[in-house]
Amino acid sequence: MRITLQRSGGFGGIRPPAVTVDTEKLSPENARELESLVQSSGVRDSSAKAPRKKDGPPQADRFSYTLTLGDASGREQTVILNEAELSPAHQSLLAGIKRATAVKP
Repeated sequence: MRITLQRSGGFGGIRPPAVTVDTEKLSPENARELESLVQSSGVRDSSAKAPRKKDGPPQADRFSYTLTLGDASGREQTVILNEAELSPAHQSLLAGIKRATAVKP
């Protein structure tokens, strides 16, 4: 599985470079962990959007995260998650992607 994470928004709209992780290039243990986080986050589901909060004012300067998930057949799925609406499972997935980009295979 290939995962690309692009963060945007925030104060000043600074956009760091996207990070990409290919689970085939990780150790088997790290690959299993990341694939498990993807599964438990539900981002592959057809309704894979963070729930919208309906009350309260708009929240300026929040981050949004664009995840592009690719499989071995070349199929890709893109999901956009907003910082203020992330579930704990989404937060765990984002942290797992960040850890994986810091780990050498």
